Formats: sequence, structure tokens, C-alpha cells
Amino acid sequence: MSPARSAIRRYGAPALAVAGCLLTAAAASADATGSASPAVAGRKATAVEWAVDGLATPILGRLPRSLVVSAPGFELDRRGVAKRCNELQAKLNECPGKSKIGTGTLGIIVNRPDRVNEVEFDIALYHAEGDKVLAVTDFIGIRVIPGRLTGSGGVRLTFDPLPEPPVIPGIEITYQFKGVSARLDAQRTVVKRVGPRRTRRTFRYSLIRTPKKCSGSSWAATATLGFPDGTSQQLPTPMACTRR
Repeated sequence: MSPARSAIRRYGAPALAVAGCLLTAAAASADATGSASPAVAGRKATAVEWAVDGLATPILGRLPRSLVVSAPGFELDRRGVAKRCNELQAKLNECPGKSKIGTGTLGIIVNRPDRVNEVEFDIALYHAEGDKVLAVTDFIGIRVIPGRLTGSGGVRLTFDPLPEPPVIPGIEITYQFKGVSARLDAQRTVVKRVGPRRTRRTFRYSLIRTPKKCSGSSWAATATLGFPDGTSQQLPTPMACTRR
């Protein structure tokens, strides 16, 4: 498995001014989206995805301390994941490929006295024991962020707490939250022999399945960010749906 990638782009003073404008623009609005693919009702195999623009109102670049994404009514079936990853494997970036349940990205803007760095981290999500999830990324070495994936009343992915950005002694640095995304998508096929004649049958499992019904044109979903001052912000991320 290849390491999670990180891309760093450097900007000068003009980019810093643009970032400042984005953070203070009164006309900005929350930009959070959700989707299911395919989005067909009836307990169908699917992948779900959330994305949050951290520069828009009401987040305005504030660094979150926690993240919870949820899709009520969706079904979680852990049989869709063949393997499990432990913490040592995650720290070595050696999680089994069949324990991978999705991907994500995290964008941060780093403001230094002489420049602005925009850093985007690619994240791989792996299923650990029980309801545990391990998010693995490459940030000055492999970093592992523990989380939880639960299925009571729907699908819910939680990271609490999120890691704090590093403090560099002697250098004045501030951070802005650009955005985050998460996608859950794992399926597998199993062939079993069943019945008295040991007939071969094929079973298909999906980590996520759609709700039984599509009422209206979308399923409710949310992304909730918690902040160091104890406040939180829940953003609606409805997922478009069809009946067939």
C-alpha cells in the first residue's frame, strides 16, 4: 500500500489577502454537501460521502476539535469488510488492503510571517476491531487518528478529538481550516456452500446500504464540527435519492 500523499502549494502576499477576504466575507454561506452513489432506495449497496468547506460561513476557517458525519436511516453491515487493521499496522502504514473502508481529505492553510502554505492531506480509512476506525495520513511521517463507526439508527462516523496542529517555537504561525471530506465505500463477494447438498452460493455484502424508502427527493444527513471553545456547528448535507 502506498503512503497517503500530501501536496503543499506556496503563495505570496496576494494569496494571503484573498484568504483574509474569504474568511471575512459577509456574503459567504455554509458549503457542506453529501451524496450516496448509487442513490436508490431499498437497502441497495452504496457509497456515502460528505464534504465541508471550512472557509465559508459559519465555520470561517476555525480549526475543529471534532468531526461527526451521519446519515440516518442508512444501514451498516460490517460483513462488507473482510479484514481488520490494528494500531501497529496503521502506524507502519501496513493495514491490510481488505480492511480499507474509505478515503478522506483534510485541507489546512498555514499562515507564516513570510508566506502562506496550503496543505492538503490524503487520508485512508481502515476498519479496526469492534467499531473502531483508523484514519491514516502522511504528515511529517505517518499519523494515525482513531475514530468510531457506529450503525445505531443510521451510519455515524466520529473523530473526537482531532489532532491539534503543531506549535513551532520562535515562529509565529496561525492556522485556518480549509475543508474536510470523507467517503465510506467497501463491498465484497463471498462464495459459500450451503444446504444439505453443499450448493455453492454467492453472497454480496456492502458496508453501507441505502434506506428502505426515499421520501421526497433526498435523505437527511449532517456534518457536525466541534470547536475548542466548546461550541459546535451542525451543517445539513442532504443526499439526493430515487425510489428505483
